[in-house]
Amino acid sequence: MTQSPVIDFGLNALATAYSARAGRCSAWDVVRLQAAALRSVPSDPAARDMVLLFSGVVRTDAIAAGEALTQAVYAWLDSLPVTIRHDIEASAPPATLFAWQNRADLR
Repeated sequence: MTQSPVIDFGLNALATAYSARAGRCSAWDVVRLQAAALRSVPSDPAARDMVLLFSGVVRTDAIAAGEALTQAVYAWLDSLPVTIRHDIEASAPPATLFAWQNRADLR
């Protein structure tokens, strides 16, 4: 999917958080999130802690767990070193316009 482990984990975490907020988080979703953390950011204690907290709470209060995980992921992304954030931004594909976006009457 992506070559960046930060993006891989972040996308998995946010998808799981949104599923939980919608009340649709299954046990397999939690397992997939745990696997993504182990695969993508195994030595990151903040990522590990947010996954452990989410895993413990999601069974009893999925909506609150999803909200907390969403906030934790955004805080985690903001706390990353500047070099990693620059690498993520540099790896994004350039914004290309489609032919209809260049029409003069749409500007």
